[in-house]
Amino acid sequence: MKALFSNFNQSNIIGLLLNVTIAVTLCLAINGVIFGLGWDSTDTSNPVWFAPQGYFIPVVWIILFAFIGIARFLLNASGEVANNTKKLLVFLLVFCLAYPIYTIGLSSEIIGFFGNLATIALTIFVITRTWQFSKLATTLLVPIVAWVCFATLIVMAEIGWI
Repeated sequence: MKALFSNFNQSNIIGLLLNVTIAVTLCLAINGVIFGLGWDSTDTSNPVWFAPQGYFIPVVWIILFAFIGIARFLLNASGEVANNTKKLLVFLLVFCLAYPIYTIGLSSEIIGFFGNLATIALTIFVITRTWQFSKLATTLLVPIVAWVCFATLIVMAEIGWI
């Protein structure tokens, strides 16, 4: 197990594959839970014309999780000085894993709205911490902000705020 974690923190192809594989596998697992619980069904009581098709959403999240894995890998080159920022990236990954729970599972648009704001704020905070170590890693996190901002617009439309 210790060897796995040491490879996880290496700046080589094994480190890259481990970071991306773990992030994407976790995303696939949570998507399996979503489909298993039937949370993937869409509520048509208040459809939003610009909301994407249901199958598109998990594809986007898989890509975003891969980006988080790559961003964490890129920080491996900075050595131990980036350890706290790598922990923040893991925290962001876990927070994003919980995203379906507070946006779909709790069945409240208001909770989803504030959950989206929290995800955006956390991602921006992680971006500011990542910037000093890797501009590319920072760039890979920006799409999370864009995607969740878009999701927030959908939630606002569902609530009737726009």
